[in-house]
Amino acid sequence: DYSTGEYIINVVSGDVTISLDIDVFDVKLRQNAPLFKFKFPRFGYRYKYEDHQYSAFSPFSEVAFMPSRFNYIPKEGYNLGMVNDVRLLAVRDFVDTKLIPKDVVSIDILYKESNSPVIYSVDTIKKVDNVLGDYDNWNAVNSSANAVGSITTTGYLNITSEVIHKVLPSNQLLRLWDNVPRRALAQEIVGNRLVYGNYLQNYNLSNAHNVNPSHPTLPPLPPNNNITVDLKLSYISRAVGSEIPEQFDPAKAHDYIPSKSIKTLRTYQLGVVYIDEFGRETPVFSASKNSRNSIQLPKSAAENATKLQAHIKSAPPDFAKAFKFLIKESSNEYYNLALDRWYLAEDGNIWLSFPSSERNKVDLETFLILKKQHSNNVFVSDRARYKILAIENEAPLFIKTKRITKGNHQDVISTATPPFHGFGEDPHSTANGYPMPGRTSLKLRFNAIGDYIDLMMDKIIDNLNENWEFRLKSTAEGASKWYGIKSVTRGIVAGSTYHKIVSKKEFGVDMGITSPIAGNDSAAWVARYVDNTVEFARKEIKDLPEFDGKFFVKILNDSAIKENIIGYTLDANTDWSPLLSVTSE
Repeated sequence: DYSTGEYIINVVSGDVTISLDIDVFDVKLRQNAPLFKFKFPRFGYRYKYEDHQYSAFSPFSEVAFMPSRFNYIPKEGYNLGMVNDVRLLAVRDFVDTKLIPKDVVSIDILYKESNSPVIYSVDTIKKVDNVLGDYDNWNAVNSSANAVGSITTTGYLNITSEVIHKVLPSNQLLRLWDNVPRRALAQEIVGNRLVYGNYLQNYNLSNAHNVNPSHPTLPPLPPNNNITVDLKLSYISRAVGSEIPEQFDPAKAHDYIPSKSIKTLRTYQLGVVYIDEFGRETPVFSASKNSRNSIQLPKSAAENATKLQAHIKSAPPDFAKAFKFLIKESSNEYYNLALDRWYLAEDGNIWLSFPSSERNKVDLETFLILKKQHSNNVFVSDRARYKILAIENEAPLFIKTKRITKGNHQDVISTATPPFHGFGEDPHSTANGYPMPGRTSLKLRFNAIGDYIDLMMDKIIDNLNENWEFRLKSTAEGASKWYGIKSVTRGIVAGSTYHKIVSKKEFGVDMGITSPIAGNDSAAWVARYVDNTVEFARKEIKDLPEFDGKFFVKILNDSAIKENIIGYTLDANTDWSPLLSVTSE
């Protein structure tokens, strides 16, 4: 996606027959393939010294990942928007002439993937004392120019390929820092290793000056020889912007779409490490008053770009020249599932289908949380948390069973005899056999031998095991529910043949569509509609292509599901209760 506006285009070839009056062109952007398409790469560096020794690794960068818009295609099985879209990647600003040790002769650029502990060496940048000389990676500030003037932070390396094979030795992976004591009275080389004796290690958390961290300009507090680290963790949440594509500007991080954001419904805990002038680090301190160093991010922040804010409320120890924060996410594992389709269940709940590749993400103890509407980017602010009621690796029988309409018969009240069609034993004088709430059977009368309905009744009688059903329809009030056919018998009353259709269950209030008057007495029968139709159908099991490669999860079908998955529009200001239940045609 690219924003509208003016663009400068260089025409490299053309056709003289094209009219200059044409001012609207269809333009297709042709780009190189993205780098690290299915990877989440991070980069760091280490120093090499004159004595051929190496420093510990630097902290690794953020993930070099640029997503596109959400684009989930069920047959692909994953969100295409989470494919890395980076096409230009560079590591920069790794040479600080004010801080880098004088005996550093080169810098190794390191690379690792988010799902692997293996660290690779991308390239070695040798130190070059270049004053207005040729372009080199050590003194470069971009892809084409070296530093000029007072610029002290340099270093630029283009990453042009994801084929990186130089693996660092495994013993380097544990060198997070060089563990050197503060002072020692003995030093020896034993087995090619440097060994210290009678050494002093670690610091006391003391502050002789005890500057008030909340008010540094105020007079210092009394000396504190036992500082209690006090941390506070909070968050800020802002609406997502619309600027694309993302640019190298951290100050505009909230303006991008998609925006960088931490995840909601997680518990985050803050810790701090103090560092002395030689880079030696303390253990992780994680303490606070009233547990304010821990925070659970609510679901309400999911639609915004959210960042954590860390604060140190206690005074720093005297030895500390720097510190770094550490964040621990202490919640259970969470997974994302993209819904494919939904199906109403036989018990009023709902079946959800997901790609089979996601099957190992859920079990019967899992809860599903709905964060966005199905096929829409609208945030769901309701709690919408559902316990999984059932899981099927194949489509449930109820879903695979489809109702195939086979025909219908309309109630025609006529004084002509024959032919004579109608519902009930005698449509002119009795309500017996007429479909109304609370009854269990329907009688169809006719005289025309070989009539279509007669042939259908014969077919139903011969194949009752094929799951035949019927329902009543009225042009005035819609349709009833479907009722399974238990039996069909033929009889004769007053010289007219009828078929008695017995339902597998008693007719509910939905059968009230046959009359404008509620009930099943003679008054309801007298006021009955004259255009009612009985419709016949047969259930057939069909394995549709949409069932292939899917598994199915049943959850509660509540108002949030109806509104955000099924698509009903609900009025939050009205309390509704069922009065009459019918099914539309």
